[in-house]
Amino acid sequence: PDRPSGEFDRPTDLAAGDRHCVIDAAGLWCWGQNALGQLGFGDAQPHPEPARVPGLPPDVAAVSLGVTHACARTRSGQAW
Repeated sequence: PDRPSGEFDRPTDLAAGDRHCVIDAAGLWCWGQNALGQLGFGDAQPHPEPARVPGLPPDVAAVSLGVTHACARTRSGQAW
């Protein structure tokens, strides 16, 4: 990642590729390539620094990255 993992508050999940996402106590943080808007920020600009993905419920438990998308799953079983 572009910053040390020690700066996240109790990280619980990580996905990496040409984009990176970490789940910690504050939510889902993503950064990296975003040409198709696959990070969930509502734009298609690269995000070189970790930023909290807005609009997700507080119980995000897992994240997965594909070539053209990112998906999050909550503890209650919802997919985002």
